[in-house]
Order: sequence, then structure tokens, then C-alpha cells
Amino acid sequence: MELVKTRIDKDIFIAVMNRPDRLNAFNNELITRLREALDEAYGYAGLVITGEGRAFSAGDDIYEMYSIKTLEDAKKFFDNLTDLLRKVMWFPGPVVACLNGFAVGGGAELILLTDYNIAYHDVWLWYPEYRIGVYPPILLALGPLIFGLKETKKIAFTLKKLSADEAYKLGILDEIVERETDILNVGIKRAREMAGLGKKAYIHSRRILAMSYEERLLKVLSSLAEAIMDPEAKKLMRLFVEKKLG
Repeated sequence: MELVKTRIDKDIFIAVMNRPDRLNAFNNELITRLREALDEAYGYAGLVITGEGRAFSAGDDIYEMYSIKTLEDAKKFFDNLTDLLRKVMWFPGPVVACLNGFAVGGGAELILLTDYNIAYHDVWLWYPEYRIGVYPPILLALGPLIFGLKETKKIAFTLKKLSADEAYKLGILDEIVERETDILNVGIKRAREMAGLGKKAYIHSRRILAMSYEERLLKVLSSLAEAIMDPEAKKLMRLFVEKKLG
């Protein structure tokens, strides 16, 4: 199965995460293929990312993280993920996310790095990493910059699921559409509109913004490998895998 389906709409590159049986969870293969797709997209004016099936992405694949046995392998996994995130941050054009379904964990965090996020009205977001003994790195690094320290704590520590309306009010989502709307076409249109606002100036603006938070984010990401190898985290992941985590 092709883990990321790609196509071109004139000057816009479209990447569709295609692991619906696992709710588009980020295993190493999906991360690698999405990273390769971004490399292919670099020559286009804009990028649209969406998912296949009922989820945008369920975040990092807990089954795969639980199966990691050594710190070295954990570092390889998160180095691959970090490379993907840096490609999103430094993409030379607008990056639009179209949330076809719910976004959890890393899936909900990825869209904190994109430029414009569109979701169906019934979509919800959740940052539940503490349930498996780790933490939401992008939320913790960028949340205080986006919607403030107190709101970041509330989202991270209470494990509250955010409705589309709540995410819109916080500034995570930029547009909400009804289910009968072709969300991908809306995303392509928004990417094209943004790409037309002076390409060179837009690219420089994205780079300047990335510079303002990249170091902060990379520091947080650098400790994730050790976090998932912690015995408590492994215990909680095992309970999740065995479907015993309440």
C-alpha cells in the first residue's frame, strides 16, 4: 500500500497520508514517506497535507514506540520525525492542513507548524501524551507562543479534547467547513491564495518565523527518545497496547 498518496494540482502539491487502518499514525515508514513527499513538493508553490479515512492522524504509532528496545533505535525514530518537522517548518511556500477527521497527539501537534488549517465542523483535537508517560513536545514548545502559557497548561495537563470550535477560538484552526464541502479543494484554493502574496517575501517570512522557534522546539524534541525508554512510559505503553489503559 502506498503510505502517502501524492498528486499535483497545477502549482500545488498534495500529500495524503494513507494508513487508514492505523488512523494514519506515524510509524517510521509513514514518517519517511511523508518526508520524501515534502522533498518532492519543494519545487511547487504550495503544499496541502490531509489524511485518508476517518482520521487526519492519530499521532505517533504507540505500538511501534513500545516495540523500540534500545535508546539508539529510539533516537533514530525521533531523528526521522524531527527531520520531517523541520521540512514542514522550512518549506518554501504555504503549508495548509486539511483535517478530514480527528487529530490526536503528534497529528494535532503537526498542525501547530502549518500555516493554515481547515477542518470539518465535527473534527476534534486531543493532546493525550501524558497518558502513556511522555509529553506533547510541539504543544509545549509552541503553545505558549500561540495561545499563552496558561492555556497550554490547561490543554496539556487536563487532557481535554478540543472541538473544532474551541480549536478555532484558540487559533489552532483557521477555517471550519461543513461535511458536504470538498475540504481538499478549499485547501488548494487557500494555498494558492497565500502563494500569490509575493512568493519571495512569503518564503523569507516563513524562514524568519521558523528561526524564532526552531531552536526551542529542537531542544524539546531532543529528549523524547529518553522519555519513551523510561520504564514508567514503557509500562503505560504496554497497557495501551494490551487495551488495559483506562
